[in-house]
Amino acid sequence: MTETTDLKKVESYLTKNNKKKLKEYINGFISVGEIKKVSEIKNTSLVYYALDKISPNAQEERERIQRQLCMEVVDYINRVVPFERMNQKNVKQLLGRKENVALKPEMMKAAITRKRNMYKLEEDKGFDLVSQSRFQTWYKTVCVYRDVQKGEEKPYQIAKRYGIIPRKIYGKLKFFDEHKEEGRIISTVSLKQQAVFLENVDMFNLYKEGVTVKEISEQYNVDESLVAELMVSFEEVENQFNKE
Repeated sequence: MTETTDLKKVESYLTKNNKKKLKEYINGFISVGEIKKVSEIKNTSLVYYALDKISPNAQEERERIQRQLCMEVVDYINRVVPFERMNQKNVKQLLGRKENVALKPEMMKAAITRKRNMYKLEEDKGFDLVSQSRFQTWYKTVCVYRDVQKGEEKPYQIAKRYGIIPRKIYGKLKFFDEHKEEGRIISTVSLKQQAVFLENVDMFNLYKEGVTVKEISEQYNVDESLVAELMVSFEEVENQFNKE
């Protein structure tokens, strides 16, 4: 009798309001654990039984949607596109977060990595999930490095251009010199991720010269939507430079 009653509780929860909660489960916004908790039952298998009874393809459809969302997020990470440029609704859907929860890159990396491992998707484990502010710091560092290599200006002039405290630019120059054999420009990031980011900077330089997003996409074999998001991120950084 208890199992029959509990099963009815779950079915009622999933089917009321035109199967609203069933749809939320399939789309990843709620979990089996949440269904079990709200329905006030103890037997997890009853939740799966109810799901299969109401919608035999629910599990398969949920996995398909989750895998697709995870692939999109991994593409962003592999291309070093800032977290803020990702579709935040899709990330919440992938990770089962509520709509009113603010997402932060440092909190999402581990959760996304678990999902990536679950679906066996290729994401370089040495790649960080970067925020727009960190993206800005990296771009500023690359600009300083390349200007220094030209040797046409004094360090304090370069520092002024990028809003860097003059005395701090000498720390950057020291870092560049100490790591020149390794080719490291950006600290605390894998050289592989640095290489992708430098390629992104090269794309942006082409974009500033008038090359279209479509042409850049074809030249570098990078999805056009990712190139477009990168260009927006770089433009935001340059606009910030102009304010400093």
